[in-house]
Amino acid sequence: MAPYTVWAASGYALDAVPDRFLVPASKWQYLLQPMTLPTTGTGGGTIPAFANILEYIKANYWGISINGKTPEIIPLPYWAENIGGVAHTGSTQLTCYKFDDDFLNFGILQDIQRMGGPLSLQDGAFVATYIANTGIVKLYRPTTIMYQYGI
Repeated sequence: MAPYTVWAASGYALDAVPDRFLVPASKWQYLLQPMTLPTTGTGGGTIPAFANILEYIKANYWGISINGKTPEIIPLPYWAENIGGVAHTGSTQLTCYKFDDDFLNFGILQDIQRMGGPLSLQDGAFVATYIANTGIVKLYRPTTIMYQYGI
């Protein structure tokens, strides 16, 4: 439901269909469960339909018919799945967004470099100061990202 909500919020623009999903690592094992179909006849049992749910979602995602892109589904690190307003509720979040430089970007403003004078020996180890200026995630089209809480 989240990707369709994002697409609707973007005015159903053909290039705004989400194609990247960040799934909590604690829920990742559910996507790897094998899918089976019940068989008919006297023997009963099941036959494999797809290797797992993850493969089924990638093959049958409705956005493929619009933009031709197979969705990329990535496990979100455990330390990041409870960030924000859901940290106190104990629920996890799914993040879906359109991965494209026209929609969002992360610019690194300055390479890491050593600052200060010569190396100093402190507590039996050489100490050096490094500094870098990194950018932030810039959302150019904020309607193309959504957090789905409580999954």
